[in-house]
Amino acid sequence: MRRLFTLTLLLGVMSAISASPVDCPHDLAESSEVRFPSRTDVASRMVWFYASNHSPLEWLVFPVKGRICARTSDSDQYIARPAFVPEADSFRGASRLARVDDGWLVGFNQGEFGAALYWFSLDGRSHYKISEHQVVEFFRYAGEWAAIEGLDHLGLARGSIIRITRTNPQRRWQAQTALTLTSAPYAVAQVPYGPTLVVLSHAVVAIEGLNRPTALLENAPWEGLYPQSAALTADSRTLYIGMRQYVAELDLRTRKLRMLLPRGAALNQLPENDEKRLRATYRR
Repeated sequence: MRRLFTLTLLLGVMSAISASPVDCPHDLAESSEVRFPSRTDVASRMVWFYASNHSPLEWLVFPVKGRICARTSDSDQYIARPAFVPEADSFRGASRLARVDDGWLVGFNQGEFGAALYWFSLDGRSHYKISEHQVVEFFRYAGEWAAIEGLDHLGLARGSIIRITRTNPQRRWQAQTALTLTSAPYAVAQVPYGPTLVVLSHAVVAIEGLNRPTALLENAPWEGLYPQSAALTADSRTLYIGMRQYVAELDLRTRKLRMLLPRGAALNQLPENDEKRLRATYRR
């Protein structure tokens, strides 16, 4: 009887751990779909856009034990960081970090005000500048380090994929452009033994072997919502994209897109007078 009780208790504890809200604050399987107006309904589309753009919620998506989860980006407790604060020349506030075998790759990205990619030693006592790329996200490709980089500002939307390599442990890291993108990249995800999926400012593309991108989705509705993360389901059939207010769900087989609101999250609404003013301005 005692063994049965102990086993039951253990299973209960394991179940509680697997469903822990700390690990998965928002399970996207429990999200609700929010339909967005078509581009032909200009007034409703603008109301939807401004309400979404002014939302205080910024979603990050990530896999946990076979599920895709979301959390708001107001906490960096999940991000691996060095024991020192990276600072170099005029750059402060690292935007992206990657732990490499001899230290850290650190991206400083101040948008239109400048950017740079640096290497730092493990203790932070030495560093050097690799390039002036505006790193958006690091990722692994074919056993090497790579990154999406670029800028989306005042009508300028440019980007590329860079490879970050060194020929031997005694050499410095170098960055070279591997592929020029059609617009600014925001997030990246990789299909195991398959293509690299890149979320652009207006699209999602698949890239095989760092060759010419293939469009999976065009005219994406997240302009001004600033995607910042992407995660694939275990079967690589669905891509989730975290952004302001929503999490986008793209079925990679049907190319169907849904905009989701994680359970318990509030949908931002414009003040009534602001909505009326927008509808009057954009009414056809």
